[in-house]
Amino acid sequence: MRKKVFKRVMAAMMALFTAAAVHIAAPATVEAAGGKTGAGLAEFAIMAYNQGWKYQYGAASWGVTDCSGLMYVYTNGATPRSSSGQINGSSESGPISSIPRIHGLGLWKPGHVGVYVGNGMFVDNSEPGVNMRYQAVTTRLWGTSARWYKVPGVSYPTTGWVTFNGNKYYYENGQYVVSCTKTIDGTSYTFNANGTVQGGGPSGGDTANQVAAPAGGSGQAAAKSGSSSTASSAPKTVQEPSYTKLSVGAQGSAVKSMQQRLSDLGYYYEGINDYYDYALYDAIALYQKEADLEVTGEATVETQKSLFGSNAPENPSKGTIYPDMHSSLVHQMQERLVELGYMSGETSTFYGEATKAAVLKYQKAVGLEENGIMDAAALEGLYAESAPKAVRVEDLADATAFLCNLAVDTTGQYTPVSSEISTASLTRSDDTASKAARSAFIPTVEAAVMTAEIEPAEEDNGNSVVAFLLVVLCVSLTSVIFVFRKMRINGQTVVLAERVQGMAGGLLKKIKK
Repeated sequence: MRKKVFKRVMAAMMALFTAAAVHIAAPATVEAAGGKTGAGLAEFAIMAYNQGWKYQYGAASWGVTDCSGLMYVYTNGATPRSSSGQINGSSESGPISSIPRIHGLGLWKPGHVGVYVGNGMFVDNSEPGVNMRYQAVTTRLWGTSARWYKVPGVSYPTTGWVTFNGNKYYYENGQYVVSCTKTIDGTSYTFNANGTVQGGGPSGGDTANQVAAPAGGSGQAAAKSGSSSTASSAPKTVQEPSYTKLSVGAQGSAVKSMQQRLSDLGYYYEGINDYYDYALYDAIALYQKEADLEVTGEATVETQKSLFGSNAPENPSKGTIYPDMHSSLVHQMQERLVELGYMSGETSTFYGEATKAAVLKYQKAVGLEENGIMDAAALEGLYAESAPKAVRVEDLADATAFLCNLAVDTTGQYTPVSSEISTASLTRSDDTASKAARSAFIPTVEAAVMTAEIEPAEEDNGNSVVAFLLVVLCVSLTSVIFVFRKMRINGQTVVLAERVQGMAGGLLKKIKK
């Protein structure tokens, strides 16, 4: 029994020593499980370009893909199917202005991806009619917000030799070296500015994996970078994608694809389904406006070609809410306006006249342009804890009555009235309202002074002075009411000024007595 155990222990130890020896002696490797490498992806992309692969949104098969489908086909489904899924699932990414020297990185902008093939160039499957492209990264296609990323399901080298497109590259600390001379394994090598080694480099070393094509295609090695020649084996024949005009009420996979695409570009905020509703109608209309197309809200053939192309513009005002809009964002905004007292009644996903009236009140209260449009910054303020509550007519009336009652109550007995008045609202004024306020305020004060001069009180214990000051405060509050005359708070016209004037006159008579 002991001998068997001893033999098993010795066998396990020998296996460990053997594995360690192989690992130490083995050259640097760039192969991932399944052989999917950055250099392999770059060669695969160039091959697809040379073979003239076609673009079709949602496709991911040999010879016809969309932009993210190109990576998906290379990794046999190990890479996320969407552009957003790839960038979100990446282990490392950075701004496109600082692309590292690594073959086979992904390039991303909202709604589109491509493959970086080194030396400042990229390959992508762009849009119907354009299909595969081989261009410089410096083109205006990507823009400053674009990012590079390591494609999920693909491995990248750290240190060692890599053969890409027939040339030798040496990777050190994750990037291929350029414009230098290095001694590697006792031999001196000189690398030019694009990273290739003069003289061909060593005869051995790791090479980028070649992708075997499934039935009906071919995985021959790609031609030299930038070559427009056709590979020895062409892909299967495919047709250009065709589109049909769609409008509200349509259903199917084409609708679902549009929703996803508009969501990626920042125009659509709802869940992805297969029904063309008014939320999608509004998203299409907004996209058409940004893409300089005729704004109809209908998914015309021209609109769909533009939408699914690589040059489709992303929404520069993502999250902005407009009048007449249908969206869950509208419902959320309405709920907040009701909470703050600017709106009452039932909420919905439609931005109608009642919602616009409430938004205008809020914008006036906080000093925003009164246009009914709520952008991201305005919405952030609306949802903040410090957002001011609406001024109610009842609050102003209660406050006025309170001051007036206090002026005539010489015993000091009174019932406090609760009032929640927006400080931000009270500090606003306009010329017309100020003039109206002065027309009510000045005559009342003059009348008070004249009465005091003509019929002075026989006994003054200080109460008349206090009462007079309270009357002034009362009339001042009347001015505030005039300031809000134009607001028509909660649908009511503020018409309290005359009433308060009458109350002030009555107070003067009581003070005189």
